[in-house]
Amino acid sequence: MKVFGVGIDLVKITRIEKILKESYNQRFLMKVLHPSELAHFNNIENLEYQADYVASRWAAKEATVKALG
Repeated sequence: MKVFGVGIDLVKITRIEKILKESYNQRFLMKVLHPSELAHFNNIENLEYQADYVASRWAAKEATVKALG
């Protein structure tokens, strides 16, 4: 398997927490998360863990996009 590049991304969890408290959070979540990830997200009750979950998915996907170009 050929490596195309290296990607890294950092996300402030407090920024994601702020977004999750906004009225447009569902639109954001539908853009960022796959339907199966969204289903898992909806089962999480703790806001802090929700933010961690979304931030980790966001960072991984952004890093992948950067690595692939």
